[in-house]
Amino acid sequence: MLFRKAVEQDLGQVMAIVAETVKEMRVYGNLQWDAHYPNPERFQRDISNAALYVVEMDGSAAAFVTADEEQPEEYAGLPWSRATPPMVVHRLAVSSKRRGAGLASFLEQSVCDLARASGHDHLRVDTYSTNKPMQAFLTRRGYTYVGEMSFRGKELPFYCYEKML
Repeated sequence: MLFRKAVEQDLGQVMAIVAETVKEMRVYGNLQWDAHYPNPERFQRDISNAALYVVEMDGSAAAFVTADEEQPEEYAGLPWSRATPPMVVHRLAVSSKRRGAGLASFLEQSVCDLARASGHDHLRVDTYSTNKPMQAFLTRRGYTYVGEMSFRGKELPFYCYEKML
C-alpha cells in the first residue's frame, strides 16, 4: 500500500469509488453524498491544492481522502478543544472491492502522520448523522464527538468530531 498525493490520472478511479460509495450509502439511508457532491470539479480543486490523497494498490487508487486546513464556516460555533489550526479530513472513501483489508485505518493513520509532520496537533472531521459506519469508524480511531451543525442544505444535521494527536 502506498499513501500519496493524487494526480490528474487518479480522477477516474476516485469518481468510480464515489459512485460505489453513493450506491452503498443509499442502501442504509445515508444521503450525505449524491449526484452533485462530491463531483469531479471538487476533486480537481483538491488535486490543484495538493490536498487529495490516495492509497495506491496494484497500480490504482483503492481509497482516497482530502486533508487540508479548510474548515466549513459552520465549525465556528462548535466547542472545539483547541483553537490552533487543525488538519481537516474531508471526503474519505474506500473502494468496495478493497473493503475489509484495513485501508480506511491505513488512510486515517496516514492523515495523522501527515498532520503531525505539518505541525498540526489535532484533526477535525464531520459526517452526516445517518452515516453510522463512519461514526463508528471515527469512534474506533479515537475521535471525540464535539457537536452538530446544519450543512450544505441537508435535512438532517452533520456530526462533528476531533482527534488530538
